[in-house]
This record gives sequence, structure tokens and C-alpha cells, in this order.
Amino acid sequence: MAQQTLKSDSTSESASTCFRGLRALLLNCSLKGDPGDSHTMRLLRRAGGIMAAEGVEVDVIHMLDHVVPAGMAMDLTDSGAERDDWPGIQARIRDGHPRHRHTDLVGREVERLHPRGGAHVRLQR
Repeated sequence: MAQQTLKSDSTSESASTCFRGLRALLLNCSLKGDPGDSHTMRLLRRAGGIMAAEGVEVDVIHMLDHVVPAGMAMDLTDSGAERDDWPGIQARIRDGHPRHRHTDLVGREVERLHPRGGAHVRLQR
């Protein structure tokens, strides 16, 4: 899985033990193919850097590096899709990684988080 781990140059003196051991998984849903060159990645670096400075382990997944077909099933390969990377990404989210919602592209990922409950999620701008 293509991902980037963000690290802080220094840990702040105020970093308390309550943040140590926490993990954040940020989904970069930029439409740019090069995640390092996007405004979204700059924003995620800033937000992730703040968290990392407080002792949080921060990982970023660039969604365009993965195949995530549109749909509501847990694994769309069961419905004929040739490849579906979503089950692995969702497993990381469900393993305690909070998610970051940023662009309309993430709508697919939000849909996939709620395939069984029939929940309809609207992104607010």
C-alpha cells in the first residue's frame, strides 16, 4: 500500500502521554497524480506535523495510488471488479486510524465505509 509516514522535527514540551500511542491515517484524495505536489498534501503535512509533534503516529495514503471502484459492497471483486484496494484501506481505518475527509473524491471512500448499514453520508462543504 502506497503511504507516507509524517514525522515531526521535534516533539513539543506539551506532548502528553495521552497522545503517545495514538495513530492518525490521513486519506489524501487530491486529484493530482503526484501527491507531493498538491495543495492537499501541503495541508496534510501541516495538520499531520502538528499531530506528530504531539506524539501521534501519522500515516498518509494517496488514494489515486489505489484502485477503489465506486460501489457499496465490502469488496467489489466479488461483484466483478478486477481489483479493489478498498478492503485493505478500510481495515487500516477500522484498526483505529481516524480518517480525514477533504474532497469530493473521498465520497467513494465514505460510501464504502457504510456498505452494510445502508447509511447515506453527505459531505458538507
